[in-house]
Amino acid sequence: MMKWLRKQIKEERRTLVRARRRFLHNPSEESLHHVRTSSRRLRSLLEDSGDIVSEPALLRAVKRTAKSTDPARDAAVIRALLERVVAPAERTHAAELLRDLRLQEELAMRRACKKLARVSYD
Repeated sequence: MMKWLRKQIKEERRTLVRARRRFLHNPSEESLHHVRTSSRRLRSLLEDSGDIVSEPALLRAVKRTAKSTDPARDAAVIRALLERVVAPAERTHAAELLRDLRLQEELAMRRACKKLARVSYD
C-alpha cells in the first residue's frame, strides 16, 4: 500500500509541475484550471493519506498554490458569469464594467504567475 501511495503522489506531483509550467509559459483560464484541478487532486491525496505517508512540505506548497491562484480564478469566474448574463442589448452599458473585470483578471493572472514561480514541489 505504501509503495502504491508514494507512486500516486509522485504521479500527481508530476502532473501539477507540468500544469504549473504550462500556466507560467502561457497564463490562460484553461491553464489556470489545470493547475487548480491537479493541485486539488494532489492535496486530497496528501490529506487522505497523511497518516500513512506524511509530506508536510509538499502539502504546504500545494496549499500555497491554491492561495496564489484563488484571486485569478475568482476574477475569471466573475467576468465569465457577467458576460453570460448580460443581454446583447445591454452590452454597451456593461462595457466599462467588463473592461475593468478583464483588467482585474489579467492583473490577478500576472500575480498568480509571480507567486507560482516561487513555489517548489520538491
